[in-house]
Amino acid sequence: MFRVYLAGKMGGRMGAEVLSERKIATLLCEDAGLEAVDPATTESLDPLSVVDLRMNYVTMKSYVAKDEYAIRTCDALLVLTGDTPSEGTGLEFGLALQFGIPVVLVAPKRAVGALMGFWNIKADAIFPTVEEAVDFIATNYAEV
Repeated sequence: MFRVYLAGKMGGRMGAEVLSERKIATLLCEDAGLEAVDPATTESLDPLSVVDLRMNYVTMKSYVAKDEYAIRTCDALLVLTGDTPSEGTGLEFGLALQFGIPVVLVAPKRAVGALMGFWNIKADAIFPTVEEAVDFIATNYAEV
């Protein structure tokens, strides 16, 4: 099955918002015949709290290692928060480029030209909604 890594900013956001966003993306992927790979599922996010980035070195190193391994096993990277980059998402984006897998952004501002940056140039496609992004991946990559 075609595997899609779900990337996107988590830190500083409410856990419920992050989990809901990723659940929606996962369900859309499933409906399109894609397997969503969500690193948040192994990070014990509390829906009632802001996702805290304060952690020790060993914990952070383990997150980086597991995410790098997961990206290596995927066929595409879907950035759910393309208008609000984060350090982790930037690393995931760079790894996808290094591994030669397509990167698709959900970024409403970038999609209409209201925000421009390196990601606009390096992404394979940019969409205003997750529905459009998942449909693009399913149609243009998974069916090839």
